[in-house]
Amino acid sequence: MNKLKLLELIGTKCKLCGYDKCLRGLHFHHILPPSDGLWEWRRGSKTVSNALSNLPEWIQLEQIDRVITLCANCHAEVHDGLHPDIPCPPTRSPGGKGQVTETVEEKTTLWDM
Repeated sequence: MNKLKLLELIGTKCKLCGYDKCLRGLHFHHILPPSDGLWEWRRGSKTVSNALSNLPEWIQLEQIDRVITLCANCHAEVHDGLHPDIPCPPTRSPGGKGQVTETVEEKTTLWDM
């Protein structure tokens, strides 16, 4: 399934700001941890891309209820903790055999640089 089809199923606008101008500017953000099927597939895959649209369709369908659409800017802000109302669950690294990766607690803004 391509990205446009996934967006039609999940949402074609950023859930935070409503951005919808550029397909490449829209990301899928996990609000629930990714499914076990995703991690099993990634462990055995030679694919470098983590893009949802590059995954087998059965894994894409597993993820639909676990993700929301965010624009690139809002996605970065969510991961930096600027939107505490949007869940940002810890994720397992593909080679980590189910281990939870550490989350970054430090919040950086342009004014801190």
